[in-house]
Amino acid sequence: FMPSVTDESIIFLPNNPGNTMHFFAFTTEEVFNNQWSGGASWTSAAWSKAFTPNAPGANADFTNQVSPTVINLDTNIALGHIRFDGTNAWSISGANTLSFQPDTGGISVICAVTGVHAIAAAVNLQGNCIKFGLGTLVLTNTLSGSGNLTVGGGTLILSGNNSHSGITEANNGELKLTHSNA
Repeated sequence: FMPSVTDESIIFLPNNPGNTMHFFAFTTEEVFNNQWSGGASWTSAAWSKAFTPNAPGANADFTNQVSPTVINLDTNIALGHIRFDGTNAWSISGANTLSFQPDTGGISVICAVTGVHAIAAAVNLQGNCIKFGLGTLVLTNTLSGSGNLTVGGGTLILSGNNSHSGITEANNGELKLTHSNA
């Protein structure tokens, strides 16, 4: 089921009248559908959805590429989710801040499917965030905000002088701290 609007109602009826139904849980799965396809700066880059991802809950997808690539974060960006893939490194750099803001009631997803990738721009967690994927993600700049950060797979390396006040934990992955204030 893919909703066509922000809020949509779902009505469940038993397949056989008189029988009962038991629901155990609902999940929301992030669909990464806005792929970077070229450009050196975030706002001037070409994206598959023909718009620059910059809103709570928006996603950015960086798929496998032929050589290491650096994207300049040329303005402050709000993003719900980001995914990196491939053996050639992706790096988000620049003097601006990448703020992770999930949809209302949601959790931001940072995914490094494979490879070693970096966010060298400052990161602000404005909600809870989880790192998935078997790959490694390195946050080399300041990590701030009050959202919780969970490593749910792969490796997360914090190497910046951080002021993050949320809970940071490794649940099913490896967390490395390489700075005395990480």
